[in-house]
Amino acid sequence: MFWEWEVLRWSFHNERRTILPIEICERVIDIVYLDITHALEYRLKTLRACMRVCRAWVPRCRYYLLHGVTLEDRKQLWKFSALLTTDRGCRAYVK
Repeated sequence: MFWEWEVLRWSFHNERRTILPIEICERVIDIVYLDITHALEYRLKTLRACMRVCRAWVPRCRYYLLHGVTLEDRKQLWKFSALLTTDRGCRAYVK
């Protein structure tokens, strides 16, 4: 990713916990998406990677990933429909 911050620490039980407030993490995600100096494909790839870092980051990343979906054929339509059927969390972002 763009920055190499030490944003995770180990707790007594070896669970990862963020030490930054979620608002700061969400602002970083906003900057990743809104950074027009990089191609959209690169920014979307970075957002998909961010989703794997922390569960708390998933809603903000999904917002941008599902912000403008273009379906070019029936196969993509069926895959997108299956995603919305199996993952209820995505439904809230589709209008």
